[in-house]
Amino acid sequence: MSVQNKTAVRRLFEEVWNEGNRDAAHEILSPDFVGHFIPEGLPAGPEGFVMYVGAYRAAFPNLNMQIEDIVAEGDRVAVRISCRGTHTGPLLDIPPTGKDMLLGAMIFMRFDENGRYAEGWGEHDKLSLLEQLGVTATPQEAEDLGC
Repeated sequence: MSVQNKTAVRRLFEEVWNEGNRDAAHEILSPDFVGHFIPEGLPAGPEGFVMYVGAYRAAFPNLNMQIEDIVAEGDRVAVRISCRGTHTGPLLDIPPTGKDMLLGAMIFMRFDENGRYAEGWGEHDKLSLLEQLGVTATPQEAEDLGC
């Protein structure tokens, strides 16, 4: 199962995050997906995830996420990624700055018995993202950026 889960994670970052393939998201995610990193106000399940990805892809159309490390055991996968992009679209209430960003993130994933991404936890340095964009934000605004 670990090999299958790692393959699904690679697809998630390449096809969904980097290419914006919504259909792939619905194939990879469980219908009952829970993303603990998804900001409040977005729908539950895969559709909320797709909207979350869409917001980042709209803000950073050239977004590229690269898997740096991936470890899997049983139904769990841990992944360390690097994210690059140029801020040319609005991100929440932050107007486009035209600035580049480079960010690292760690994500922990649980897969269900059908090999679908069922639950995820993620962290990235939100303050670093805001600093790279040259903006300041309240702690709540930074938290609203999700992972």
